[in-house]
Amino acid sequence: MSETKPEKRFALVGTAGSWKQCPWDDKTITIAGLNDGYMLGEKRTGQKALPRADLWYDLHAFHEMCFQPAHQARVSALNVPVGAYVRPEGHLDWLKSRPFPVYLQHAPAGWPTAQTFPRKELEVKHGTYFASTPAWMLVHMLEMGATSIEIYGINLATEWEYVNQRPNFEFWLRHAIDRGCKIILPTGCPLLHSKYVYAYEPKPDLPVQVATIQIQRIKAEGAKVQQEMAALGLLARGRKKDLAARLAVLNLELADAQQARQRVQLALA
Repeated sequence: MSETKPEKRFALVGTAGSWKQCPWDDKTITIAGLNDGYMLGEKRTGQKALPRADLWYDLHAFHEMCFQPAHQARVSALNVPVGAYVRPEGHLDWLKSRPFPVYLQHAPAGWPTAQTFPRKELEVKHGTYFASTPAWMLVHMLEMGATSIEIYGINLATEWEYVNQRPNFEFWLRHAIDRGCKIILPTGCPLLHSKYVYAYEPKPDLPVQVATIQIQRIKAEGAKVQQEMAALGLLARGRKKDLAARLAVLNLELADAQQARQRVQLALA
């Protein structure tokens, strides 16, 4: 008979709203955070709200980090160098002083709990298809013997880089499931979820397509009106006046149609 694999549970916690669903009081689960996630709650309450962590990851090179005052609620993109990763002032000191393992690109000398992340070992075994820190973390947890991994605060659905990262992370989630690791997602999480069953249910963006076609029709008619106005001679003042009035109406209709499409898009988001 095969031996039962001992249970080893992990929670991977990001900064999207579902981080609050993490079972913080469950001491049987190893909780792993990343980057400056320890600032959770800071902007809303003025106090850090991360109850606990057992592991930490910041895989970005220190020289690529841009440090901002911790109390600064918003950071202007104009003040951040292209390609830099924004971190609060004191971030490196926070990482250095942790009582639990902190995984970095390179563990600096004199950092008691810092460990160099085993990138090369993971790539030898799993390849180089990694597009986010959560993806690295997930596979690292598998190598540490995870039997279940709970995902909180990871949506990968807002900015363009996260949209690019989501397919990669979902690939590794499927890989974990195929290896027999249980994956637990929080309520409302968009990962491994589609808004409709392709070919068997209507596409949810049909109202957007209808609104887009209406916008295209209005623009096409407006272009024709402008062409006709440009072709008329000086004596066709009456016709030009009628065309100008029609163009004004089309501009209003175009604004209404664009607003209607935006409302539909927001409803589907």
